[in-house]
Amino acid sequence: MQRALVAIVDDDPRIQDLLSAELGDLQQPHCSYSSAEALLAELDLRQPGLILLDVLMPGMGGMGCLKELRQRGYAGTVVMFSALNDPELKQKAEAEGASGWVVKSTLFDQLEPLLQHYLPNN
Repeated sequence: MQRALVAIVDDDPRIQDLLSAELGDLQQPHCSYSSAEALLAELDLRQPGLILLDVLMPGMGGMGCLKELRQRGYAGTVVMFSALNDPELKQKAEAEGASGWVVKSTLFDQLEPLLQHYLPNN
């Protein structure tokens, strides 16, 4: 059985590299994008089962990307992450269709449980 693809969307290359290394250690197929626009441009080519989406990015931010994903009919899991622990922003993300919210400082500790929760048959 093929494992689901995880997409990392973050404008910080260090976060991309660290998440990529961690997913590689877990033998989880993944791809990285430095912007929301880059993800959306390839969405038809790759269908990730889980998108890890940074909230604050230049250009189209994570919230705009989430809205666009849902408008395009993407039904997969989107977990938003941010350095901000903002309950109002979290609530807005959930209202727009986010499956989860993680504070960036805890993302690496929560990565494996996130995969187990959102990709259980993986």
